[in-house]
Amino acid sequence: MSDAKRKAYFRLFSEVHKQLQALPSSPAPDAKCIKLNTNENPFALPTAVRESAAAALERQHLYPEDDNVSLREAAAASYNLSTDQVIAGNGSSELLSLIYRAFLDPGDSVAMLPLALHTITSSRCCKVLDC
Repeated sequence: MSDAKRKAYFRLFSEVHKQLQALPSSPAPDAKCIKLNTNENPFALPTAVRESAAAALERQHLYPEDDNVSLREAAAASYNLSTDQVIAGNGSSELLSLIYRAFLDPGDSVAMLPLALHTITSSRCCKVLDC
């Protein structure tokens, strides 16, 4: 990719990112679009989830499983996988860090997507929905 093309590409991401950052984090109740990139769910919790969370409070004083075996077993059973094929962590940053450490050596080259890629997708979706 030429330098000029690369600069134009990143200018596009930068402009979209600025536009999205200018949007309020909570849209008006009558808005046609819901801003999902803030990790907020516009729907109420299902009753089963609420009940499960309340039951979990009874065990909140105990340390959780250090290997997430119960979660991994449930996910494996749901997707017909072995428990060894499922990894669980504290968010995508931790999981990516574990993957990097497992598969990369010092000095390896890595291709990275721009941080603003998800904002491009969100922007296109809004344009389709006329937001």
